[in-house]
Amino acid sequence: MKIFLALLFAACTLGLQAQSPDEIAIKKLIHDETFAFSKGDLDAFMACYANHPYTHFSAMTGTPGAAVLNAADGWETIRAAFKPYFESVEGKAMSANFVQPTRSDWMIQVRGNTAWAKYSQSAGSGKSLELRVLEKIDGQWKMVMKTTLL
Repeated sequence: MKIFLALLFAACTLGLQAQSPDEIAIKKLIHDETFAFSKGDLDAFMACYANHPYTHFSAMTGTPGAAVLNAADGWETIRAAFKPYFESVEGKAMSANFVQPTRSDWMIQVRGNTAWAKYSQSAGSGKSLELRVLEKIDGQWKMVMKTTLL
């Protein structure tokens, strides 16, 4: 009986640590979005987002009276908002000096074709709390909401 309980405990523990294929795909999508941003590739960056009018992007400071630094609704609006940055000297310089972020404290919940992911991110001296809402479209996860709290 002790052996059975030990094996059951081990199986449950391993099950808690294992990532589902959806969780792996969601983490890869988030990595791909960051990588595209780092390379200044607007098309690859936008390919990570669902092409819907309700797709949302926002970044804000975490100070009292939080200031919204960037917010846009709709895939076309988000693309138009980022295009000047990707084409700018600042955007090109950022991609040349990009530091791949470290992510921790992952929480991912998948419910059918909808999911959310929350995690902490740090790159250089910058830290943020990230939240993503995703939809599975034609078998592929796409972001429909990204919120960053700096």
